[in-house]
Amino acid sequence: MYDQGRGVAQDAVEAANWYRKAAEQGDVDAQNNLALMYYKGRGVAQDAAEAVKWFRKAADQRNANAQYNLALMYDQGQGVAQSDTDALRWYLKAAKQGDADAQTNIGVMYEEGRGALSDFKGLNQQWRVMTAARWFKKAADQGLPRGQARLGWMYARGIGVAKDPALAEKLLRKAAKQGESDAQYHLAIMYDTGQDVTHDAAEALIWYRKAADQGNADAQFDLALKYDQGQDFELDAAEAANWYRKAADQGKASAQNNLGVMYFEGHGVAQDTATAEFSWRKAAGQGNAKAQDNLRMIETKGNGTAAKDSRAEDSPPEHDPTSQTMTGKTVSELDALGTADDTATTMSPSEFDAMRTRVRQLWHIPSGREHPEELRVTVVIRLGRDRRVIGIPQVIKRGETRLAEAAADAAVQALLAAQPYDMLRDESYSAWKEMEIDFDPEFMFRN
Repeated sequence: MYDQGRGVAQDAVEAANWYRKAAEQGDVDAQNNLALMYYKGRGVAQDAAEAVKWFRKAADQRNANAQYNLALMYDQGQGVAQSDTDALRWYLKAAKQGDADAQTNIGVMYEEGRGALSDFKGLNQQWRVMTAARWFKKAADQGLPRGQARLGWMYARGIGVAKDPALAEKLLRKAAKQGESDAQYHLAIMYDTGQDVTHDAAEALIWYRKAADQGNADAQFDLALKYDQGQDFELDAAEAANWYRKAADQGKASAQNNLGVMYFEGHGVAQDTATAEFSWRKAAGQGNAKAQDNLRMIETKGNGTAAKDSRAEDSPPEHDPTSQTMTGKTVSELDALGTADDTATTMSPSEFDAMRTRVRQLWHIPSGREHPEELRVTVVIRLGRDRRVIGIPQVIKRGETRLAEAAADAAVQALLAAQPYDMLRDESYSAWKEMEIDFDPEFMFRN
């Protein structure tokens, strides 16, 4: 009541006080809400570590919102050391309860090949993006605009799914109408380029502007280009500079470069070489080649023609985890693992039995199966000397049914939840640092 001002004057301090009383008695919703107060600094001093503490208490009681929020803290490294592995573990817990945001973020981690999983190659990469598409579909089927946008763009490019422009347009439009800026931007690209749809400049501009008005830096940059180059409407240098500036303020290097050119040439703004150089240095610091060339040009000659950037066609939006918000109610690529050292020390039977027992207790096999063999899963796992999982366990073999899919997800979650594997001996590290493990309902599991 105090939090939202229902029936009483809104008072964040009083709300935090009552949330704390209930949270200390184990109320799961109060624990999550108190964590949010600490995360936002409402009614209490902002404290990310304290937020993590209360999110964890609620998450341990299986509150899906708290599980998602805790995953996000690990994802962003707020109040806790950044960890893709722990982020995935908590996203999976929330996703298993149907949390669409968690499902989408798992898809993002797979699609982008984050962290230790960035070097995936070949067929495994195809499996990775197919897995990402599957998670996006789970979220999209629940009506989450962000999931619809991600899945729609995969259908537009034919990545992870068979290319389907009609379905891509349908999904992107559905998300765009709900205000999802990435969907608006990609819908604009499709109409602007005539990529598998009829070219429609007017429709493209509508969606560019909607996305740009919401702060989408890519859309702001593309809209600036159109005003700058007179594409689809009259040249307007002042308006071009305005949109370049908005995108530049968000750190988009190509916009910083082009804004520098506008100042250098006095095009749409008052000529100001110092401001041009300042903007170019920002872009050059991010590795923008044209900005670097422009700086060399003024340093060596003091005059000349500055170079602008143009849009890179079909570039997907960059994932910004800070754009994901905490809720009160964006899986990395899997490592291409090498084979174990042939000279490795063998794990002792007691080590393996202890590891098997721990994981078996956490592998929750889907119910209602008639053919146990379809639930067999093979997973590759890599461990550090701290006996914790490096990256994400890689599923290299499973069946094609929905039950098989669920069994594979459960196997990955079990391996993450079971760490650290403190039963393993230092002297046998070469044997357990990389393992291929067979999960089998009958024998659970064979090495």
